[in-house]
Amino acid sequence: MIKKRQVKEIFNKSVDHHAHRGDIMRLEVLIEYGGIYLDSDVLTLRSFDPLLNLNDVIMAHQDDGIKVCNAVILAKKDATFLKRLYDAYQSFNENCWDCHSVKLPGQLASIYPNDITVLPTNAFFRPSWNEKAALYASNNYDFTPNYACHLWNKKNNHDHLSRLTPELALNANNTFGRMLRHAIGNATLLKLKEFFNS
Repeated sequence: MIKKRQVKEIFNKSVDHHAHRGDIMRLEVLIEYGGIYLDSDVLTLRSFDPLLNLNDVIMAHQDDGIKVCNAVILAKKDATFLKRLYDAYQSFNENCWDCHSVKLPGQLASIYPNDITVLPTNAFFRPSWNEKAALYASNNYDFTPNYACHLWNKKNNHDHLSRLTPELALNANNTFGRMLRHAIGNATLLKLKEFFNS
């Protein structure tokens, strides 16, 4: 864990929402140290090793092939693309929810394509936030192309993630349950179930 400043403003603009503060903090840490950033609701499904040397920055499209989501970022230290994104916070507007987290990275990627590799949506963001049924109501989504799955906690927490238990992960007959068993393993889930039931 890297202790960083508490973000309250950027370029003399107030930053009040914790999500926007997190957007800025991840950029500051990745620019300074490099590494892999994952939102806390991202489930990794396979190794990122094949991605590590594709470019200085690796991100993925969200939904439409234009937006590029910052919930998963692989970056080398001092990456030019992330510095450009950080500098673009000079136009930060607290009232535009996803301008600097999703829209602006997509715009910058189209202007500076050599500074970033943008993967297809299914690398990290499928099923998408609006495809909840593919994750929780059915069991036929093929996640083999996914390196990870963003679980969209903001959209799915009340219905699904807040009720998650090892027993549910072991028995859920849906894509989400299958992903959890794949990522965590049945043996680990059984140990967790025993631990929470003791």
